[in-house]
Amino acid sequence: MARINWILVVVLFLEVAVGAALFLGRRELPHPPLPVLAEHHSLGGEFRKLVANCESLDDWHTLAEIYTAYGFYAESEACYEFLLTHRTNDPELLFEFGFLLSQMGRCDKAHEQFIAAIEAGHPEPSTCWYFAGRNLLRAERPEEAADAFAQTSDISSSQLELARLRYRAGDAGGALRLLESVLKEEPSKIEPNTLAYLCELELGHMASASRFSEQAAATADRIRGPFYTQWNRLELALSQVGFRNRLTTAQALAKKNRRPIPEATFEEAMDLEWNEHSAVGLAELAESRGDYQRAATLWQEIIDRRGPSTVSLARLADNYVAMNDIPQAIDRMLEAVESQSEEDLTEAYEKLANWSEALEHYEQAEQYSALQTYWTGKVAFWQADWNSAKVHLTAASGQLSDFNEVWFFLGETHRQLNETQQALAAYQRCLSLNSQHGGARRGLSRLSDVVSIAP
Repeated sequence: MARINWILVVVLFLEVAVGAALFLGRRELPHPPLPVLAEHHSLGGEFRKLVANCESLDDWHTLAEIYTAYGFYAESEACYEFLLTHRTNDPELLFEFGFLLSQMGRCDKAHEQFIAAIEAGHPEPSTCWYFAGRNLLRAERPEEAADAFAQTSDISSSQLELARLRYRAGDAGGALRLLESVLKEEPSKIEPNTLAYLCELELGHMASASRFSEQAAATADRIRGPFYTQWNRLELALSQVGFRNRLTTAQALAKKNRRPIPEATFEEAMDLEWNEHSAVGLAELAESRGDYQRAATLWQEIIDRRGPSTVSLARLADNYVAMNDIPQAIDRMLEAVESQSEEDLTEAYEKLANWSEALEHYEQAEQYSALQTYWTGKVAFWQADWNSAKVHLTAASGQLSDFNEVWFFLGETHRQLNETQQALAAYQRCLSLNSQHGGARRGLSRLSDVVSIAP
């Protein structure tokens, strides 16, 4: 019995000792730095709360990422330095600290952290080498950057950087050889096609240069390399505080169709800081319950604050239609199509045609319908659906005979289909309407390799 009592005493003593050690250890953590903000800054209270509740190293890490995301780099640097005094060889922390320092332009120190992360066993050494290479490029050390990128043959972005270095060094042929693997993996991305165009141009291979130029012009997609992974990490950190936190919550609730809750949460986010995403969320909720006047007011506020865009003006127009104010809807939609020339405007012109017909403006409706046909053909051209493009652009050219762009795209389509004479006629018609049209001039020069063109 006495022995059992002694065991209980020892266990109790150990529990008290360990608990005291943990308590004192937690108390030994200093308060993290707090950024200096304006007295009524919307994030002031939230940052003070985060600092006050920073009771573990994990809390410090969360705060470091949030500070990085919001651009409080000095405070984030202090957090990472403190963390690394306790977790000296943590490869993830070393890498994140290097990323922060590179964003601050502290190239030498950032490079040290990337190399330290690799040596500490980072699970993605290629990513570390990629950022080390980018960092060395910023420091104008291209030879060392090339050595770093050479460690990352599995990353298309690294191969692209190596190809760029070769091209800048005057080795266009070597750059093209490096681009082969990138183009095989990312055939429709703008960066490798643009660089391949420049290389072929340098080598005097005009036909190949033309092909890569067209592929680059037909896309806006970019290679999503390791930098986007870090961007997403910081986007997640942004969503943990401020209006973005309320916005994320509201968007999740809206998807579940729990209307009263997301509306209040969107408004709470707007109270913290006016933001377009919350305004859009409130406008869409107003539309869903049939309050089109409220929705129109919100879309107009977005336009006033952020400037006109195709999307916001078109949504405003839709709400005017819902309120049976079709003339106002047409005016707003015309502003939308005039504000943007490189987006797909097929649906916009379809609506304009339908609304004009509803007002019995048949001639105007026919004009908008022709523009809808033109845009259908133009989108088919962008998608390399040459036969569909030909059908729609030919139809549009009959109704829009004085519109030079329809003739240019029709010429480009005929050229892609190897219909040389038809392409020639379309280009010449385009130039008769606009003698300075660069695209039509280039099209004619490409045709000159195939057919003799009279001056």
